[in-house]
Amino acid sequence: MNAPKLAALLKKHPSAVSATLPESLATRDPIAVLVYSFLLWEANTPMALEAFERFTAMTVDMNDLRVSLPADIVATLGPRYPLAEERALRLKATLNDIFRREHAVRLPPAAAGKRDIRAYVESLEGIVAPFVATRVMLLCYGVHGVPVDERTREVLIEAGVFEPKADQQEISNVLSRHVKAEQSEQTHLDLQACVDQLPVAKPVSKPDPKPDPKPVPKPDPKSAAKPDPKLDPKPVPKSAAKPAAKPAPAAGVKPIAKSAKAEPAPAAAKPNPRGTAAKGEPAKKARGGKG
Repeated sequence: MNAPKLAALLKKHPSAVSATLPESLATRDPIAVLVYSFLLWEANTPMALEAFERFTAMTVDMNDLRVSLPADIVATLGPRYPLAEERALRLKATLNDIFRREHAVRLPPAAAGKRDIRAYVESLEGIVAPFVATRVMLLCYGVHGVPVDERTREVLIEAGVFEPKADQQEISNVLSRHVKAEQSEQTHLDLQACVDQLPVAKPVSKPDPKPDPKPVPKPDPKSAAKPDPKLDPKPVPKSAAKPAAKPAPAAGVKPIAKSAKAEPAPAAAKPNPRGTAAKGEPAKKARGGKG
């Protein structure tokens, strides 16, 4: 980290505390700060304040916001709000997780201790640890840290404070070690003032469209592969084909009798060697007699 460049950057865009903060944010109600931090994440202060006022106008309390549909939250944010779908899903997931733990939409009191508060907030479902969780702990519980999102990272890298390879969590950790605890809140406000100078060009987040399926190429008859004779067996000639075996008759069921056909003629009677006539035939004369 380049400390002189960080100091020059913070002096270039000093923060201007808004005098028109909603009462819940001015008193630093933990749930209100949580919701506002989600709105400020990857956005700017004017957009976040306007969205927070619309939320408070359309809902009775934060529990009403918790049970709202993600589509309604996205519609309230507006079509130009960056990461609207992801923001709505994360916000609902965090509020629902708080409700499951506390049976109400409220965060633990500061008396719980900074270490326990850090473990509680950072473990919430859907929370954005380098920015939302760090900001809530800093402003509501006095836990030392500097919130960093992607826009903050871009500002610091462009100013030469960090190398381009540094990620959000690494930058937040280094700033927390470099900046004194009593200066961390002011450092965050000054950095946010620098981030507010950046244009917000990201549209509402939408699910990535499915890529167009590649057309299946038509087979070329000239280049078509010839069948492998080893893989394609030769057809069996009709003469060699064996007839299918007839099913055996079921037990206890007689087979159907075939239709009557002409019986073959009986075989001719064999000659009698003794010369005796067969039954029903006249006797023949003995050989050698006179005729």
